[in-house]
Amino acid sequence: MWKSLFIAILFLCWRPVLAGPMEALRLQDSMDGLPLGSMVEYLLDHERKHEESTIASVPPGDWTRLDVPYRNFGHLHAPVWVRFALNNTGEQSRTVYLENNYSLTDHITLVEAESPETGRQILGDQELSAKREIRYRNPLFVIHVKPGTQYFFMKIDTSDLVTLALKVWDPVSFNNMMSLESMLIGLLFGITIALLLYNAILYFSTRITLLKAYCFYILFFILTEFCLIGVSQLLVKEPAVSSWLANSGFRLFLTMGIFSALFFMRLFLKLKTLRPRLDALTKGLMFALLLLGVYQLFDGPEANRLSSLGLSLSSIHFLVSSIVLWRDGYRPARILLLAWTLIVIGSGVASVADLGLIDGDMGQILLWHFAAGCLEMILLSLAIGEWWRQERLRRRQESARADAIRIAIQAKQDHAFDQLKKIIYPHQLERIMDGQQLEQTMPVGKALAAVIAFDIVASSQVEHDTIQEFMRQLFARCHALMMKNYQPLTLEANAYRIKETGDGFLCSIGYPFKAAEGKPLVDVAVSLAQEFVRVFSNCLMDFPSLQHLTCCCGVALDRVESFFPKQGVQVYDLYGRAIVLATRYEALRKELRIFTKESSYIILQDRVYQNLSDARKADFERMDLAAIGLKVRDDADAVVCYFQRIHGSQSAVA
Repeated sequence: MWKSLFIAILFLCWRPVLAGPMEALRLQDSMDGLPLGSMVEYLLDHERKHEESTIASVPPGDWTRLDVPYRNFGHLHAPVWVRFALNNTGEQSRTVYLENNYSLTDHITLVEAESPETGRQILGDQELSAKREIRYRNPLFVIHVKPGTQYFFMKIDTSDLVTLALKVWDPVSFNNMMSLESMLIGLLFGITIALLLYNAILYFSTRITLLKAYCFYILFFILTEFCLIGVSQLLVKEPAVSSWLANSGFRLFLTMGIFSALFFMRLFLKLKTLRPRLDALTKGLMFALLLLGVYQLFDGPEANRLSSLGLSLSSIHFLVSSIVLWRDGYRPARILLLAWTLIVIGSGVASVADLGLIDGDMGQILLWHFAAGCLEMILLSLAIGEWWRQERLRRRQESARADAIRIAIQAKQDHAFDQLKKIIYPHQLERIMDGQQLEQTMPVGKALAAVIAFDIVASSQVEHDTIQEFMRQLFARCHALMMKNYQPLTLEANAYRIKETGDGFLCSIGYPFKAAEGKPLVDVAVSLAQEFVRVFSNCLMDFPSLQHLTCCCGVALDRVESFFPKQGVQVYDLYGRAIVLATRYEALRKELRIFTKESSYIILQDRVYQNLSDARKADFERMDLAAIGLKVRDDADAVVCYFQRIHGSQSAVA
């Protein structure tokens, strides 16, 4: 008896409050997602002082009327209470569906005011999916409205965005909408998955790093949308996994998607080569996103806001980088800019709404974002095609230039090299054709010669592919200088290339090829060393990423000895003290502090300097080795050396 009396008193206390000025939504025969809009009143419970048992006693003046169809409150970290009324003008009960069009809500509770115990439903991504009477990606309540007016309370308590996007559906309209929506979402996922598989096949066929970055970008985009629009809550039945996907997993996928997009953009726009400063900024953003990803794994506070901030900053960086490269004349950046614009607009609107700065139907915003992302993926595929076309054109042009240089230098030698499969000079071929043995085509024995040891400083610290192409062109031009003034009958030439030494080479002047008649031996050697440095600087102009490199030449004068091996492949070679000393003097750059990394150097043995003409001596400075306590290996008597410092601007030819 007392229990029944208590319930009756509680009902009488509630009804005057609920029957206040609040307007009820009149149920219609067909309700195709009818927004509650201004029919809703809400209360922000920042202090968490209200419960389901006390919310009915809150005075009407404390409630705020919703003045827009949809409201985004941002990340409140506090419950939002909602009250509304539904009016059934018919004579029989009606079943309607109430949807809040946003899937990432932790807890959302609906209480029927007249039956708080039996009319209570709890949904959300932190709740068991089995509680859902109808399986749908968004919170969807099934309400049985009796004839007349019924009052309801709703509590939204979530760590994510708090949004009011309440819609009322009749069952038929909802089923029609869900069928159409399922087809649309399935189509969007089908497009992105097809693009992922297609580009994955291309990557495994070509091993192009750009395609790998693009595949990761598509993968994380699919995972992000899988969680963001609530599909994960439909397909993943394990509660713990479903909850993780809707919270920490979603944020992690979003962060890694942005990271992959930055990686893709960095490769596509060739920022490392074309815009090093933008490349450095891109790598800084990527590092920050990796730290954010680790932070999100531990579900740190404000992870949602940090994700939105990272997305906003990266979106701005995408647009700025694409515009800069487009203005620089990089054609593939055009399509990339259009693709970025689409996704940036979609992501920007979603981020601003997520922060509560604008109102709108968040569910519709996210679906449009998904559609914009799919269109972006299609445009990016077109952009990759344009990038590959430009890349093939560039490679063909570089190959054509390389072929032209090689043909110009070795045109007279190609037939002999192809036929004999040996590296020989034209005069050797002529003598072999006259009946001589290979060993008789080059002088063998001892002689006085000047030797140049040429070396590129710090080349091992440079990317392998770039430095190899640079050295190929450089050595070809230097070899052309050595062969200048080549006279096959008298065996005269500027120099003889002894060997390449990885990132340098050795050459001799005066033997086995004689120096040009009438010119002092050391003058020819020093002049040739200066020519090598100038060619080095000119080659650097074609490789912007290698501008920091310098070179050094060591020049020594002493005896050398030439020979053919007794057994095996007959390769002509030289050895001797001059070769050793040239390498030792070139290595002095590592020992002397006055030698800077910004300049190239030519270092002379004292014997070379003393035999120079007076005009040549003026180019060199004296270095007192004894005064600084430095000894030259294999030249213990050396007390001085001479050097010339050459800056890039002094040696490069426009």
